[in-house]
Amino acid sequence: MVDNILFAAMQQQLALVPIHFHRYLYHELPDARLIGVIGPRGVDKSTLILQKIKQSSEKSLSVDADNLYFTTHCLVDLANSFVKGGDKVLAIDKIHKYEGWSCELKQLH
Repeated sequence: MVDNILFAAMQQQLALVPIHFHRYLYHELPDARLIGVIGPRGVDKSTLILQKIKQSSEKSLSVDADNLYFTTHCLVDLANSFVKGGDKVLAIDKIHKYEGWSCELKQLH
Protein backbone atom coordinates (compact mmCIF):
# COMPACT_ATOMS: atom_id res chain seq x y z
CA MET A 1 0.00 0.00 0.00
CA VAL A 2 1.21 3.49 -0.80
CA ASP A 3 2.48 5.57 2.09
CA ASN A 4 -0.31 7.61 3.74
CA ILE A 5 2.04 10.59 3.97
CA LEU A 6 1.91 10.96 0.18
CA PHE A 7 -1.90 10.83 0.16
CA ALA A 8 -2.06 13.39 2.98
CA ALA A 9 0.24 15.74 1.05
CA MET A 10 -1.95 15.39 -2.03
CA GLN A 11 -5.11 16.09 -0.03
CA GLN A 12 -3.55 19.32 1.25
CA GLN A 13 -2.78 20.38 -2.31
CA LEU A 14 -6.24 19.42 -3.58
CA ALA A 15 -7.90 21.52 -0.90
CA LEU A 16 -6.21 24.62 -2.34
CA VAL A 17 -6.94 23.92 -6.01
CA PRO A 18 -9.67 26.06 -7.58
CA ILE A 19 -12.08 24.34 -9.94
CA HIS A 20 -14.06 27.34 -11.17
CA PHE A 21 -11.59 28.08 -13.98
CA HIS A 22 -9.72 25.63 -16.25
CA ARG A 23 -6.88 26.30 -18.64
CA TYR A 24 -7.57 25.47 -22.29
CA LEU A 25 -5.57 22.25 -22.06
CA TYR A 26 -7.86 20.84 -19.36
CA HIS A 27 -10.33 19.42 -21.88
CA GLU A 28 -7.59 18.50 -24.35
CA LEU A 29 -5.76 15.94 -22.18
CA PRO A 30 -6.11 12.53 -23.82
CA ASP A 31 -6.86 9.26 -22.06
CA ALA A 32 -3.51 7.59 -22.50
CA ARG A 33 -1.20 5.33 -20.61
CA LEU A 34 1.44 8.01 -20.19
CA ILE A 35 1.02 11.77 -20.60
CA GLY A 36 3.66 14.45 -20.26
CA VAL A 37 2.71 18.06 -19.68
CA ILE A 38 5.62 20.40 -20.36
CA GLY A 39 5.98 24.13 -20.27
CA PRO A 40 7.68 27.00 -18.48
CA ARG A 41 7.31 27.66 -14.77
CA GLY A 42 4.15 29.37 -13.62
CA VAL A 43 1.72 28.35 -16.37
CA ASP A 44 -0.36 26.14 -14.03
CA LYS A 45 0.74 22.68 -15.16
CA SER A 46 0.51 21.42 -11.58
CA THR A 47 -2.89 23.06 -11.09
CA LEU A 48 -4.14 21.47 -14.30
CA ILE A 49 -3.22 17.98 -13.14
CA LEU A 50 -4.60 18.53 -9.63
CA GLN A 51 -7.88 19.80 -11.11
CA LYS A 52 -8.15 16.65 -13.21
CA ILE A 53 -7.58 14.51 -10.12
CA LYS A 54 -9.98 16.53 -7.99
CA GLN A 55 -12.78 16.15 -10.52
CA SER A 56 -12.10 12.50 -11.35
CA SER A 57 -13.79 9.47 -9.90
CA GLU A 58 -10.63 7.39 -10.45
CA LYS A 59 -8.46 6.43 -7.51
CA SER A 60 -5.54 8.82 -7.96
CA LEU A 61 -2.32 10.05 -6.41
CA SER A 62 -0.27 13.12 -7.23
CA VAL A 63 3.27 13.35 -5.86
CA ASP A 64 6.12 15.81 -6.16
CA ALA A 65 9.27 14.02 -7.27
CA ASP A 66 11.32 16.32 -5.01
CA ASN A 67 9.47 15.00 -1.92
CA LEU A 68 11.80 13.60 0.76
CA TYR A 69 9.95 10.29 0.38
CA PHE A 70 12.04 9.69 -2.72
CA THR A 71 15.34 9.81 -0.83
CA THR A 72 14.59 6.27 0.37
CA HIS A 73 12.04 5.09 -2.22
CA CYS A 74 11.99 4.94 -6.00
CA LEU A 75 9.27 5.73 -8.51
CA VAL A 76 9.05 2.13 -9.70
CA ASP A 77 8.34 0.87 -6.17
CA LEU A 78 5.75 3.59 -5.62
CA ALA A 79 4.01 2.80 -8.92
CA ASN A 80 3.99 -0.95 -8.24
CA SER A 81 2.53 -0.42 -4.77
CA PHE A 82 0.04 2.05 -6.20
CA VAL A 83 -1.25 -0.37 -8.85
CA LYS A 84 -1.46 -3.27 -6.38
CA GLY A 85 -3.72 -1.09 -4.23
CA GLY A 86 -6.17 -0.80 -7.15
CA ASP A 87 -5.38 2.83 -7.89
CA LYS A 88 -5.53 4.13 -11.47
CA VAL A 89 -3.95 7.57 -11.99
CA LEU A 90 -0.46 8.42 -10.76
CA ALA A 91 0.66 12.00 -11.43
CA ILE A 92 4.31 12.88 -10.84
CA ASP A 93 5.13 16.57 -10.64
CA LYS A 94 8.64 18.09 -10.75
CA ILE A 95 9.96 14.87 -12.25
CA HIS A 96 12.98 16.68 -13.68
CA LYS A 97 14.31 16.92 -10.10
CA TYR A 98 14.33 13.12 -9.71
CA GLU A 99 17.60 11.54 -10.77
CA GLY A 100 17.15 8.79 -13.37
CA TRP A 101 13.54 9.73 -14.03
CA SER A 102 13.60 8.92 -17.74
CA CYS A 103 14.81 5.35 -17.21
CA GLU A 104 12.25 4.68 -14.50
CA LEU A 105 9.38 6.14 -16.55
CA LYS A 106 10.41 3.99 -19.51
CA GLN A 107 10.39 0.93 -17.26
CA LEU A 108 6.96 1.84 -15.88
CA HIS A 109 5.50 2.43 -19.33
